[in-house]
Amino acid sequence: DWLDLSTGINPAGYPVPPLDPACWNRLPEDDDGLEAAAAAYYGNDRLLVLPGSQAGIQGLPAFLPRGVVACVAPLYEEHPHAWEKAGHQLRRLPTLQRALSVMTPNVLLCNPNNPTANQLPRQSLLDAADQLRRRGGWLIVDEAFADAEPDNTVAALAGSDDAPNLIVLRSLGKFFGLAGARVGFMFA
Repeated sequence: DWLDLSTGINPAGYPVPPLDPACWNRLPEDDDGLEAAAAAYYGNDRLLVLPGSQAGIQGLPAFLPRGVVACVAPLYEEHPHAWEKAGHQLRRLPTLQRALSVMTPNVLLCNPNNPTANQLPRQSLLDAADQLRRRGGWLIVDEAFADAEPDNTVAALAGSDDAPNLIVLRSLGKFFGLAGARVGFMFA
């Protein structure tokens, strides 16, 4: 029951109605409803709109103190690249349990994983965030491909009293097939 919105490869593309040419002459602007729509969809108003989740991947490492980051690997290689570029040391580990056991302050993972598509249960992520919170660390979860299973996501809890140290990246274009529209969110 999926509607394929991909571009360039779908022989029966979605019938897009004609758009007012003025739509192409303006960038998104304040009070355009994007933040409210995203907050309602993801269940969290503690968000930052980004020009794609890639901007969050590249910028986030500069905001946390330099230290050791455990990456549940393999993972999208832009993550380790950005953390190393910002001066962090990386430990690539095969499981979340192993990443938590090495006592690094920060753990980074993709859920579902990119490139393996492995997925961790929501409760495992919340337990990990709690464990890291107690030691002063952060759990960073890239949920760029999580829209297909919304009941297993943690974006709604990022930055909440229950998970104040949880940071979640989401990508609008991955699931909704918005070619050329680079929109992402960081929840924290």
